[in-house]
Amino acid sequence: MFKSSKWKKEKIKAVFQMQFQVTQVPKLKAKKLMISLVPADAGKPTVRLGKTAIIEGTCSWENPIYETVKLIRDPKTGKFKQNIYYFAVASGSSKSGFLGEVGLDFADLVEATESLVVSLPLMPLETGAILHVAVQNMQGAQEIRPTEDSAISRTDSLDQSFETELGSNGHYGNGHCTSTEDEELNETFRYSKQNSIPRDPQPKNSLVKQFISQNAINPLERHLHQRSSTDCSLGSDLDGSVTDTTHKSEEDLLRDTAQETSSNSFESMKNKIIMLERQAELSEMELQTLRKQIVKETKRAQEQSRQISSLKEERDVLKIKCEKLNLRCTDEVDAVASDNAGADDKKSTALMEEIRHKLQKEKNFNSKLMLKLQKTEDSNSELILTVRDLNKMLDQKDKDISYLSEKVRSNKDLLEAAAERTQLKIGQNEDRKAKELKFADVSQSLKQTIEKLQDEIEVYKK
Repeated sequence: MFKSSKWKKEKIKAVFQMQFQVTQVPKLKAKKLMISLVPADAGKPTVRLGKTAIIEGTCSWENPIYETVKLIRDPKTGKFKQNIYYFAVASGSSKSGFLGEVGLDFADLVEATESLVVSLPLMPLETGAILHVAVQNMQGAQEIRPTEDSAISRTDSLDQSFETELGSNGHYGNGHCTSTEDEELNETFRYSKQNSIPRDPQPKNSLVKQFISQNAINPLERHLHQRSSTDCSLGSDLDGSVTDTTHKSEEDLLRDTAQETSSNSFESMKNKIIMLERQAELSEMELQTLRKQIVKETKRAQEQSRQISSLKEERDVLKIKCEKLNLRCTDEVDAVASDNAGADDKKSTALMEEIRHKLQKEKNFNSKLMLKLQKTEDSNSELILTVRDLNKMLDQKDKDISYLSEKVRSNKDLLEAAAERTQLKIGQNEDRKAKELKFADVSQSLKQTIEKLQDEIEVYKK
């Protein structure tokens, strides 16, 4: 009898070089992103790229990573078994820092011996971010293992040699995670699992694929190339303008330079004056609020002082009443003792207890009044302290106003000096008399505005 032939699965190890870039990143609180590579069968991240800054909605990682992927090929069909890896993009280890994730089947990328760029939108799609992965199969695509024993021995030796080569260059260790980092990445990946993001078991890699040869230009070089071309075109335009200006006369050049310098100086002075006016308005508003608050506090202090005086009067009246009651009680006791010496002892004791009860009530009432008086005195002291603080703030605002007035004066002096310089330049050229008149009008209007500002500041001081 013939033995039935068993189809043995062919196993290979492919080493993929990957470089990442995330575009269209939404506005986040975090300023940096990191990427974790998670096999679908393991569920734990094996590789992580360090945090990279987000620049204008784009986050790029310069250093590539290398991942060894085990692939199984069916000898009947010649197709590789599905092997999905998920790319989780996050700003940190917390759940709120999770941006999105997307899956990629490396079985479809075995034959990518040249650099292949795959653009994948991150899930959930509401973020709008797109992950661009440049993948290249460095080795392992042509090496098929006929048996499982030989496959293990040959792939292990191949993997060790390739890891030593990468370790000497210092790129491979950049991607792998430490134990503490593994735990943080597990938390973010667990959150992505718990999150209601439906994962496609067979991710479609045919979204945007683009083969790039060794002589092709990467996106960064293409951007630089466009920049250089635009700079060249601008340079040619500038050269043409320079050649045109060489034909101008020296008088025209002097006139243009004088106009530009005068206009620039006046614009800067106008901007400074506007800023000073705004500062003066703000200080005026603050002064008004402080004055209103001071008036309120003074009224409150006056009311408190009135209450204190009324309470003192009540206290004096009560003291007089207490003294009168004490005298009356003593007189009554003496009278009762003298008149009713032979009376019943019960009546005398009842009367004494009644008198004592009245005295106790008066004492309690007096103590309550004393406590109330103490509280009012404490509140009055607090009001005095607040009034002092407000006076200090008012003095500080007065100092600020004086500083602003000095600044306005200095700006006025600068304006006058600039006006004198421009008048001297304009006097040398007889053809520009009409412009000189306009300039004098402008300077006069500026002086008037400065004088108005000074008047307003003096009013504020008053």
